[in-house]
Amino acid sequence: MKRKLMITFIIGLMLTGTAQAARYDFGPCQPFMEMLRTFAKMKVNDTQKRAIATILKRHKSEFETALTAFKNDRENLKNAIWMKNSNHKVVKSAYEKLASSGERILLLTVKVFREIDKILTPEQRRILREGKERINKAIACRMQSRRVFVNQWVQLYAQ
Repeated sequence: MKRKLMITFIIGLMLTGTAQAARYDFGPCQPFMEMLRTFAKMKVNDTQKRAIATILKRHKSEFETALTAFKNDRENLKNAIWMKNSNHKVVKSAYEKLASSGERILLLTVKVFREIDKILTPEQRRILREGKERINKAIACRMQSRRVFVNQWVQLYAQ
C-alpha cells in the first residue's frame, strides 16, 4: 500500500512538473534568463556597478519621458486600429508617431550602451557579445513558437 502511494505521488509530481513546464516558457525561448546568465558570467565589479548605475541614473528621466511617449503612442495606434470608422490615414499617422517614439528609445539605448561599453573589460565585452547572440536566438525562438500557435489555429479553423 505504501509503495502504491509513493508511486502515485511520484507520478503526480511528474505530471505537475510537466504541466508547469508546458504552461511557462522554459528552455531556449527565455531572453530574460539569457540576459541574467550573461550578466552573471561578466562578473562586473563594484566600481563598474557604480559607474553603470551613474550612467543609468543620468539618463533615467530621458528614458521615462521616451517610454511614456511610446506607451501613449502605442495606445493611440490601438485606438486608431479599432475605431469604428478607422481609415488608412489615421492608422498610418498613429503608426508613424509610434515608430518615432520607438526610434527615440532605440537611439537612447544605443547611447547608453556605448557609455557602458567603455567601462567593461575586453573579456566582459566578449562575454556580452556572446550573450547577445544567445539572447537574440531566444527572442527568435519565442517569436517562432508564437507563430506556430497562430499557424496551428489558422490551419484548424480555415478549412
